[in-house]
Amino acid sequence: MAAVEAVATPATDEAWRDTSARLTAELDRIEKRFRGDDVIAGMRDIRDTLLSVRAGVTREEWLSLCAETVMTHPIAELILKCPLTRRSNEKPRGYPGDAPLLDLIYGIGDNLQIPHPATIEGQVHFFVVHSSACRAVRRRREIIAGEISKAVRNSPGAATILSVAGGHLREAELLDEETRRGIREFHVLDQDADSLAEVSAKYAALLPLNPIGKTVRSVLLRHTKFSDLDYIYSAGLFDYLVAPVGMRLIERLFEMLKPGGRLLIANFTPALEDIGYMETFMDWRLIYRTVDEVRALFDGLPQEDVASLEAFTDEKGVVAYVAVEKK
Repeated sequence: MAAVEAVATPATDEAWRDTSARLTAELDRIEKRFRGDDVIAGMRDIRDTLLSVRAGVTREEWLSLCAETVMTHPIAELILKCPLTRRSNEKPRGYPGDAPLLDLIYGIGDNLQIPHPATIEGQVHFFVVHSSACRAVRRRREIIAGEISKAVRNSPGAATILSVAGGHLREAELLDEETRRGIREFHVLDQDADSLAEVSAKYAALLPLNPIGKTVRSVLLRHTKFSDLDYIYSAGLFDYLVAPVGMRLIERLFEMLKPGGRLLIANFTPALEDIGYMETFMDWRLIYRTVDEVRALFDGLPQEDVASLEAFTDEKGVVAYVAVEKK
């Protein structure tokens, strides 16, 4: 069945109540599909319905609909049994998208919680973990690992690397032995002490790690800084940074590169079809940017020091990547 039609309505109580009523009716229908063992089709309907409604209302109206219509509906209780969705919503480390959540997306780690596929929560989990967003996260990991390998080939035996907001550094598991041998220093900056402890426990024997328990603010203030780095990357941080902060951080990181060094950032794009689901049930709100908008974050760099600027997306256009090379 088609999603609820998104209608651009004026910001009035009457218009909001009308949208809320139509959304509630659609959720009622989808809940019946869930209880009739048609969960996967119901999840597709929820995804498309929420994305459509989000596109037709103001930001204020959308947030009200999330809190007062979607999350109070009985279907929310069913969906929040999905461990991936529930962890994002509950934020046990104080923020969504934490490293253990990414482990659930990758299907790795010591504490995987995968419900039985015959249950509603198992089918919700299956749908979510195979969603566009989760596929893009797994693809991002592969792309980052490939970029690390490329940086090592360009600086054999002596590559110095910095991961900003490195999380559990699961891209390390995709590096072959030759690449690992070619890294002289691998700095991992993250404000989450638990994440850094996991990185040290899992990868200290594989990589010359330097875990750094600092915030991005410390980089912005130049309290944490490096020099002559070959490769710097940040996989998920810029999804949370407003443009002025993102631009300033790029400037600080660019300063740390050696001539010929490369900085890469990734950012989810508005092409993601799971935005409505993420912002409601997962309470996971990102700053989505087009490729051009991500590229614009690099506009503050001194152009005379820029050797090249490369922009691309993954195969589905869901995550944008921009990389700059220093002269």
